[in-house]
Amino acid sequence: MLHAQNNIDLKINRIITKLGLQPHPEGGFYKETFRSNMNVTVDKEIYGIDKRSAGTSIYYLLRGNEFSAWHRFKSDEVWNYHGGSSLTLHMINGETGTYSQAIIGDATAETAEPQFTIKENTWFAASVNDKESFSLVGCAVFPGFDFSDFELADPTLMEVYPELAHIIIKYMPVSLINPIEVS
Repeated sequence: MLHAQNNIDLKINRIITKLGLQPHPEGGFYKETFRSNMNVTVDKEIYGIDKRSAGTSIYYLLRGNEFSAWHRFKSDEVWNYHGGSSLTLHMINGETGTYSQAIIGDATAETAEPQFTIKENTWFAASVNDKESFSLVGCAVFPGFDFSDFELADPTLMEVYPELAHIIIKYMPVSLINPIEVS
């Protein structure tokens, strides 16, 4: 068991090094791989500006014991599976408060899809399904991602959706939930 975990850790470290991944504020590791030189007109009331890159893309890696903390964007994001374990996307529809899941993974797996689109303003988090593995995905955002659009959730998300507090707290960074108590 220890030998197998060491092999997984070595593989993860090779991927991080080969792809030049850096720690991401939501958890895990990432590297921007594409930013379109083409600009598109966007709604200034939503984005704060009237032009934005047409699209961006990143590699994103989560180790088995890590998660992507609850966050949302002003744009749609397409997740594409590249390797390792499948992962679960946990989503809360910002308008209805409805919770849903999607499993991203190998297309040959019965319960997984190789690609999934998260609609704008959806709160979401991600977790690796095999805790002794990792998940490598690609994420593309349209119109292109800008950190000014990135909103990391804080514990008040549990006040907005109290019926989902049990799932929200699972993917909230410990540094944000102490000394918050959840019933």
